[in-house]
Formats: sequence, C-alpha cells, structure tokens
Amino acid sequence: DSSGRVIEKNLLVTRIQTAKNEGITIPNGAVLAGAVKNFSELTGSEGLILHTNVSIGYEVDWRRVQGLLLSAAAKTSHVLGEPRPFVRQESLDDFFVTYELNAYTDEPSMMSATYSELHQNVLEAFNQAEVEILSPHYRAMRYESPATIPGRARTDPSEDGSA
Repeated sequence: DSSGRVIEKNLLVTRIQTAKNEGITIPNGAVLAGAVKNFSELTGSEGLILHTNVSIGYEVDWRRVQGLLLSAAAKTSHVLGEPRPFVRQESLDDFFVTYELNAYTDEPSMMSATYSELHQNVLEAFNQAEVEILSPHYRAMRYESPATIPGRARTDPSEDGSA
C-alpha cells in the first residue's frame, strides 16, 4: 500500500521514504508475504511506463484525441522521446471512448511530479482544442448547461480574480 524510495533494509524491517517525505517502516514479514513493485529496476534498459486515462465523447475523431494526448506527453519533463509514447483505446463505453496514454520515463524518482505535469499538459491540450474530457463519468443536458471547457485558457493566475 506504500510506495517510495528504499532508504534502509535490515534483518527485521525495510524503511522507505515516500514522495511526500514520510518515513514508513515495513516489517520484512509483510514484504515477503506480498508483491513488491520495483519502479527503478528496468528503468535503465527500457524505462518506466507512466499511464493515464481520459474519456472522450464519440463525436471526437480518435486520431485527434491521440494527437492531443501525444502532444501533451511531448511537452512533459522527464518523458522520453524514445521509446515513443503511445495511446491505446481501452474501452468503448455507453457515452464515451476511454483512451490510455502511455509514456516512458527514466526518472522514476520524479514520478509524482511527472504525473502532475502530464495531467496539466493533457488538460491544457484538450482545453485549447475545445474538446471535453468526460471522465470519470460526466452527464450534461446541453439544452441548459454549458460545456465544461474553460472560456479561454488563462496564462496569468491573477486573471481569475483570486490574486
């Protein structure tokens, strides 16, 4: 249930440091009894794949969605150009298609920050293209409610009146 960088291993416990700088001590019995994900083991040879999902309505061409996702990945720090990011169409749901963006990184220690930047870039790409993201599950009656795309992309946070 915990992830982080291993900072100590001894006979009785394994200590990890989380991305939020928390120290967690795990009894080695628990480590031996469960699965352990090593995010850095294959990073040198293949890279770690970061992935995220978006759901987009059927009215948007799949090629456009893939292009937007790939452009967001290309703008993200610590995402590798090679191997190239790729997109999978994960499911055809009742009202939308679920797409999964997969991008390689060789910096697993930066995973949290890279995910955050990737999500910002995905939002920005779709907002600028005026394409609504419909996930996780979104319903709207278009007769009464406007689209959820911001009226215009703001580059200066003080423009929203909060500063």
